[in-house]
Amino acid sequence: MGEVIRIRLDGPDAEPGRIPAADVARLLQGYERALGRAAEARLRRQARTGRRGGAVEASTRLIFRGIVRGSLVAELELPDVADEGALALDDARLGELAATDVLDLIEDPDRPGYEWAADALAILGDELGIGSRYSSLTVELQSEEGHTRQATLSAESRERLSARRAEASERGARDDRLVGTLVEVDFERHRAHVLTSDRRRVTVVFDEAQADDIQRWLRRQGELEGRIEYDPRSGLATSIDLQRIVRPEQLQALSEPEDFWQHHDVEGLIKEQGVHAVHDLDSLIDAQATQEELSAFLDALT
Repeated sequence: MGEVIRIRLDGPDAEPGRIPAADVARLLQGYERALGRAAEARLRRQARTGRRGGAVEASTRLIFRGIVRGSLVAELELPDVADEGALALDDARLGELAATDVLDLIEDPDRPGYEWAADALAILGDELGIGSRYSSLTVELQSEEGHTRQATLSAESRERLSARRAEASERGARDDRLVGTLVEVDFERHRAHVLTSDRRRVTVVFDEAQADDIQRWLRRQGELEGRIEYDPRSGLATSIDLQRIVRPEQLQALSEPEDFWQHHDVEGLIKEQGVHAVHDLDSLIDAQATQEELSAFLDALT
């Protein structure tokens, strides 16, 4: 049997026969989501390589044991993955370690390195209404050796988690620039995509006044300025609320983009650059070159 987890929800309506079924579902699904995200965070901190999904899924797939009367107490069990040969040795304890991390995070909502798990706990607290509809949520972990530890998600800790979530959301959107090629424009929905240098598609949101600029830059590379949303996990841009499109600095430094595509004949280039044809081959001789090098050069020409 794996480690046992008991989740107790306290409040006037937190008992079987009175609690809404939807809140029970939120409780179980929300905790399992936080547990899975804590496991993913732990794997990232251990600099593990390869697929993480299998280890996380196998180690945090909770087993429901029942509901205890009184204040609602859901009794769960971590899976026993010790015999699953597909997992690395440390993965056998991943679920227990993640459950401990969740307890640490409830006690210290500002704990660094677990932003996504903190986000899941904040969502759980908000959905259940900890501090309003329910007074608190207590998570207890009992190890196979009989050691017990618990932490309580109160109104105060819920507010701290919510504040951390809001700060992360604010950091995830900022004024910035994105370079790429505009593709796939939908002028009715005012949506487009920009194809970046690493072949990712980022959604572009524009308004009617910017439609002409979007049309002008379609299938051309440009630098987009606006409010960019970033994925909090990967740090990659996911969308941009467009403010304006500018030419990349490299193109500005070279020439006007229209000039690049114009055809110039030899006579035109000679006049533009002020060069003259070479009539005396002696002027091409390198005074530092040896006779053997000059002979090899002439042989190559002939």
